[in-house]
Amino acid sequence: MQRGRGQAVASGDVTRPIAATEGTGAATKAGFRHSVRALRHRNFAVFWTGALISNSGSWIQNATVPYVLYQLTRSEAWVGLATFAQFIPGVIFGPLGGSLADRLDRRRFLLLTQALLGMAAVALWLLWIGGLRSPSAILLLVAATGVLSGVNIPSWQAFVPALVPREDLLSAITLNSLQFNAARAIGSGLAGLVLYKLGPANAFLFNAISYLCVLVALLQVRLPRGGGHRPAQDGVMRQFAAAVRYAAKRPGISLGIVMALLIAFLGNPIVQFAVVFAESVYHVGNLQYGLLAAAMGVGRSSRRPWCRAGTRWSPGPRWCAGRCRSTAWRSRCSACPTASCSASSPWWPPAPASWR
Repeated sequence: MQRGRGQAVASGDVTRPIAATEGTGAATKAGFRHSVRALRHRNFAVFWTGALISNSGSWIQNATVPYVLYQLTRSEAWVGLATFAQFIPGVIFGPLGGSLADRLDRRRFLLLTQALLGMAAVALWLLWIGGLRSPSAILLLVAATGVLSGVNIPSWQAFVPALVPREDLLSAITLNSLQFNAARAIGSGLAGLVLYKLGPANAFLFNAISYLCVLVALLQVRLPRGGGHRPAQDGVMRQFAAAVRYAAKRPGISLGIVMALLIAFLGNPIVQFAVVFAESVYHVGNLQYGLLAAAMGVGRSSRRPWCRAGTRWSPGPRWCAGRCRSTAWRSRCSACPTASCSASSPWWPPAPASWR
């Protein structure tokens, strides 16, 4: 959000006015340096690099699955079913994933979920090279991947703040969001190239191999004993009910969740249906399809490092701790592809102290 001359900004927990004479060029440079400084920390840099490679592989698969289903069935309905199977399990199992993130060692849990996701990717590759190219079997593996992703995402989001000191937390969240969107652009673009030159089997194989990168990165991360968080004491349903009550009492959070869900359900299928538009509307090949699928990720990732570059605003420690370390309510929208946008939004109030 752009702020007018003379408006107030927050520095820590202190509010001060912006001097009208401050140079926007200097502020932009300082803002950009601040947004990427989390990469100075070894744990975060290692994890971020492994995640970028692994998520790029995931988006290679995300672009390949609609392509092969459309080639096998020539049906838009099957493409829609694949989209449904990929994202709906995340909505259903996201709250459970948030509860598990508050109870288990997050690093070990991520190692488990990433290993299982890698096994599902290997199964999809074996299915294809084995000639068992059944749309139903592909859909089943996509749904299994969706379930694992829904359980995995809250722990992933909660793990990031443990990799940096609190003063670099906003930078880490911003770069984590950038990584997801950059992976969408890189992976979708690579998918078109791989499909054009090597075929679907190699696209599925590249995704399976990419999971090794994030697994190695997680093994290289060194954290204090306990993962830097205290296990939750409340039951799963009680914790989820508290999260619902908390969100329901705050119109800003409720509206944000509803908007994220609407955009996810109505906007995200554009990427999956790109293959239909590429072949039936634009009459182009695999390479152009990959570029079309990558366009959304390019747009998102190109703006992410500059979200705060034009201002000198930074959230106070209490705000960061409340927003970023509470998986209880954050997991409610963790399955939405658009939920990462909230990482740079100033409109979220701190969560209750008991959730931090």
